[in-house]
Amino acid sequence: MEEVNLSICRESSLRNLPNATPEKTSATHHSKDEVNSKLLTILEFENKLESLISKYLSGTFEINELKFETLKAELRSEFSAARRAGQKENLTFFNNPNLKKSRSYKAMVQKYNDFLKKIENFIQQSKFDSRFLYNVDFKNNRTVLSSYDIETNRTSQEFLETPFQFYAGTTVIQLPNKELFFYGNSYPSSGACCIIDLKSISIKKILPPGPPSSYSEGLYYKNCIFLFGGLDEKDSLGLSIKLNLKENRWIQLTPLPLRSYRCSCVNFNGSILLCGNLHENLYKFDLEIESYSEIKELSLKMYKNKMLFNGKSRVYAIEELGNIFESGINNEYKWDIIGEFKIMWYSCAMRKFWKEEIFISFISYGNMNCYKFDLNRKILEKAL
Repeated sequence: MEEVNLSICRESSLRNLPNATPEKTSATHHSKDEVNSKLLTILEFENKLESLISKYLSGTFEINELKFETLKAELRSEFSAARRAGQKENLTFFNNPNLKKSRSYKAMVQKYNDFLKKIENFIQQSKFDSRFLYNVDFKNNRTVLSSYDIETNRTSQEFLETPFQFYAGTTVIQLPNKELFFYGNSYPSSGACCIIDLKSISIKKILPPGPPSSYSEGLYYKNCIFLFGGLDEKDSLGLSIKLNLKENRWIQLTPLPLRSYRCSCVNFNGSILLCGNLHENLYKFDLEIESYSEIKELSLKMYKNKMLFNGKSRVYAIEELGNIFESGINNEYKWDIIGEFKIMWYSCAMRKFWKEEIFISFISYGNMNCYKFDLNRKILEKAL
């Protein structure tokens, strides 16, 4: 998704807009006060929208799903009023010199649509039970689900009764409504997948098996599971596939451009950012058109395993036994080293951004480990 354009445009851009093209006019002319009133309606809406966008980008925008529906209805009503004011059939309004002080109507439409999409994505992510980190392991011939509560700093383990035995290398993805998606490294069918209900600690649904794979990376977005990378039974590299949870159907995506199997991905502003465990550049997978593009300027030339984190308006990357990187909020094409992470994480490492801290948990010798990096103090600590 393109970044919001807050630049001031000229009057000529208004005249070329499909939505703002005046219809055939009558001989009616409007007073200067009436024209200024219409102009004020548009500018008032723009100012309100930009204020909300600014609060969202700064991290001070707090909204739940119910509030968002109210806000969306309010914004749509105000936008419609502003659009009607700007689409009157008289040429006098569009030729008014005062419009040179206004931003482009087209830019306002783009900002409006872009903002609603970003907030919808934000609301989608907020449905997750974000206090917990989960890992899956195999112990005493049974699948074990380990969880870590960030707020209480406590762990727990539950044995899962499943028709599959899930091993290290299983992909675990948090879903809304306190559910987990398991996929991949399982016996007797690698590629088996199911949904676990965390309330009852039991299988809620067995899904059609996907391609045999382990160590895949994935995420949930709008009733679909997106999976990338991993190894198949022949050690070939690179899944690029999604599972539609409503239709229970696997869909092949454009082939993954990364060479390495242990890739990392994160949902950021309506696109999936991906990087490999070698020194590839960062890639972006557009969720609307479902295609990849390389972000050459955002190069992460690191040779160690990497993890990406969504930190609201920023992206963070962590090297195994290496550095912690932060993407600049003012210059998104620049990475800054903000600390060190001299920890070797193991397979099935899970991560989370939580209240200005980055958490990584993993299973080592049957036990769950968790570390956190405080972004304010720039300190790495053992959380568990």
